Amino acid sequence: MLGIAGPATAQGITSADIQSGWMGFDGKYVAAFEMHLTPEWKTYWRAPGDAGIPPEFHFHGSQNVKSVEIIWPRPVPFGPDDLRSVGYLEHVMLPFKITPLDATAPIKVSLQTMMGVCKDICIPVELQIDKTLDPTQRKPVPKLVAGMLDVPIDKTQKMTVTCSFGQNAKDWTLETTFSHPSLGDMETLIIESANPDHWIALRSSNRDGETFKASARIKSNSGKAIALARSDLRFTLISTSQAIEVRGCSRP
Repeated sequence: MLGIAGPATAQGITSADIQSGWMGFDGKYVAAFEMHLTPEWKTYWRAPGDAGIPPEFHFHGSQNVKSVEIIWPRPVPFGPDDLRSVGYLEHVMLPFKITPLDATAPIKVSLQTMMGVCKDICIPVELQIDKTLDPTQRKPVPKLVAGMLDVPIDKTQKMTVTCSFGQNAKDWTLETTFSHPSLGDMETLIIESANPDHWIALRSSNRDGETFKASARIKSNSGKAIALARSDLRFTLISTSQAIEVRGCSRP
């Protein structure tokens, strides 16, 4: 485990820092975690797929911070078919919105993150980055705005995903189907649960024209009984150039 305090560098990382932004009219301050990786290196999205390391972000020790919402830009798939993951290549820009306790006072952010950075092998890296943000700044920063806009397109109101659950001796199974034209190369489906104790791993997927079908297994990280509602699920279909998401699914 490699730990560094930012802004700093480490193997695979050329720079890591918090980028200052602006105070929005909604009383939330927009900032971003930005990291540049060595060429050919990569890191993972919030739900990395079967072969990746899910990143962790914490803001313990921050001052004048009530809550933080991380905005996850569209990732790209990489790796062979049987070890497909999704994440970011060479550059990461994760905007986040801070709700301060006092919108007129300075915001002191203390960010702790643990993430995997990978080339041929993955290295777990711990970062500690501290930054004081000025709430009087009101001008939006273009590269942060771009990161906030480049997110998976929400198709929840425009298309329906059907899903059915099953159970075998070891875990639960999930079969899902939806209709949408192909997004392009390396099309990959990520399924997430609103319950962080649930781990959903894709077993197989196939496309037949505009119909995409996938089979997954659901496990409990803690070993507790699984209680899952269809409304708890988020489906994100990702290719090298596009990404869409649907929240919830209906019965077949």
